[in-house]
Amino acid sequence: MKLKQPMNTLSVWHSGGEWFVNVVEDSPDEQRFFATRVSAGRSEISALRAASRRFGRLQRDLDRRVAKLASEEKS
Repeated sequence: MKLKQPMNTLSVWHSGGEWFVNVVEDSPDEQRFFATRVSAGRSEISALRAASRRFGRLQRDLDRRVAKLASEEKS
């Protein structure tokens, strides 16, 4: 089934003193899943901010890797 608009699902939970954050991004062309664990002693909002920074870095790293592979294929 192809989606017409992107859909995102965010799951956050606390267990054993640590926060867990999962994000699933569904778009018409692909599905991406990001997950991270944030150390104890943080509030939920702090955990979400930390996860957001990590996911942002991950996305930039993936974009750079894809661009590098694409340029290598053209060579």
